[in-house]
Amino acid sequence: MIFFRKKKLDERQLFFDLIHEAYNSLDISNDLKKHLLQAAIAIENNENLNLISYKLHPYVCNEFYVVPELKELKVYVERKRAKCFIGLISPSALIGLIR
Repeated sequence: MIFFRKKKLDERQLFFDLIHEAYNSLDISNDLKKHLLQAAIAIENNENLNLISYKLHPYVCNEFYVVPELKELKVYVERKRAKCFIGLISPSALIGLIR
């Protein structure tokens, strides 16, 4: 059980490091900076990483066309976003089958 907890902390640290690198190192818009800051605060408050990625995805994708160095963050956000999307859609699909 400790193994899973450590892995979860590593995922949070990786996401936080990607946000930190994008926020401080790259020339990005103020809108994306604001949303990255909100995402970093949400990570510190132990919110769900998949949901944070789901909310952050549109802003990262829009900025990716201007700043291609965001590719690593974009790939990570898309991978986590897919998990959130499946989690949001699957229960509603199962409810429709039960009725």
